[in-house]
Amino acid sequence: MLLASALGYASASCPSNCNGHGVCGEYDLCHCYANWNGLSCADRVCPFGKAWVDSPFHQSAQAHTGWDHEAGVSAHDYAECSNRGDCDRKTGECSCYDGYTGQGCRKSVCPNDCSGHGQCMFIDEMGENTRQDQLEDYAFLYHTQGSGNFDVRYDGWDDKASMGCVCDAMYEGLDCSSMKCPRGDDPLTKQDANGDAQVSEIQTITIAAGLGNDALSGSYTLTYTDLYGSKWTTRPLRVRKTEVYTASDDKYTWTAASKQLAFKHTGGDFNGFLAGDRVSIISAAAEADVPIGTSAVEGWILSIATETDSIATIVLYTGTDADKAETGAAGAITISHASHRVEHMKEALMTLPDNVIDDISVNYEGTFSSKLNTYSVTFISPHNSGDQHMLQCNAAGCNVDGCQPRFEGLSQTGVANNIPTCVVTETRKGTSEAATCSNRGNCDGSTGQCECFEGFSGLDCGLQTILV
Repeated sequence: MLLASALGYASASCPSNCNGHGVCGEYDLCHCYANWNGLSCADRVCPFGKAWVDSPFHQSAQAHTGWDHEAGVSAHDYAECSNRGDCDRKTGECSCYDGYTGQGCRKSVCPNDCSGHGQCMFIDEMGENTRQDQLEDYAFLYHTQGSGNFDVRYDGWDDKASMGCVCDAMYEGLDCSSMKCPRGDDPLTKQDANGDAQVSEIQTITIAAGLGNDALSGSYTLTYTDLYGSKWTTRPLRVRKTEVYTASDDKYTWTAASKQLAFKHTGGDFNGFLAGDRVSIISAAAEADVPIGTSAVEGWILSIATETDSIATIVLYTGTDADKAETGAAGAITISHASHRVEHMKEALMTLPDNVIDDISVNYEGTFSSKLNTYSVTFISPHNSGDQHMLQCNAAGCNVDGCQPRFEGLSQTGVANNIPTCVVTETRKGTSEAATCSNRGNCDGSTGQCECFEGFSGLDCGLQTILV
């Protein structure tokens, strides 16, 4: 009897000796190592992730006693396969349900892999593509900076889980399978939602020297984002500059046949001016027997030679005086970029490819100085109607091999580290429509073409052909 009891006791042990994946403990129960589970530690544990769907739970007992019943309530606790897949206990891998993928089924699947016309991104990455003015109604989802501006960063529980398509330009839809059709202003509406007359959008570009500096120079580019999401960057534009050269340091030579004024700046340079720039010249005093004087004359810079002294050769548009040898200036000479800088900006925007800006108005605002250049840009074409994306001013420059376009960026001399700024603001929001097919046709998403209603025509159905 005693021998039988002893043998019975000796034969008792943990199931399958815990399969080598655990320690046999008291009451013959297995204590499994990490990533193993089951009574005999034979089952693998699958990866965990934040549960897509689960029951809310209270983080503390105080949540029931506080005045806010929701205080302390949480959800989306960690779950095996994120509650969106079945665990294969032999391999330790999740078999995810349709619409979910990744380790532990932690990610959603982008529909139709964005149809080859977009990028599959996490929701926090998609925030970076959101326009600033679209965030105002969703501020609770985004961090704000001290200034109150949004930094467009989503950090909800699913910031690295939910994924969606960010479509390429000219495509739209949840899976980016539909081509965008042309947009335009509805030809039958003349008032906005408040009953006021529709207006075109105006944006203001302000280029300012850094604090303590007054020698703003250099170049910048503008990037326009069209109604369909494509980005277009202009050729480099130079800032409008004015510089005063003291009479004691300056001399000039006049050649009548070529109408060339060779202006020598002793011991200095013509920083901010380049060959080809159109300029105006005026003196603080009457200059004898040369075209320049107390009234401004215009010309263009043929060349700038920089040696010990800098010499700018300027071709004047007017002047009948005879040749004059090198002579000291009677008064301080002021050279300024001509007001035609606005035409340069207008031309740069309107010559972007594909005629993306059909017509535009550019004006110089305020008093011109070397410290401040201010321009207003009005989108007057019906093909650029509605609330426009903000122009982007690229002031930092890109001046290494491979840059396109290559430009030096804004620069200045003076107080170190007080760099120039280029800021674009919306002075007036466009209130005309930028409606698909101008609200006067149906969009065929398979071709990206409008099927206009009777009485309307044009690529965007914006032309009314029958008066009602």
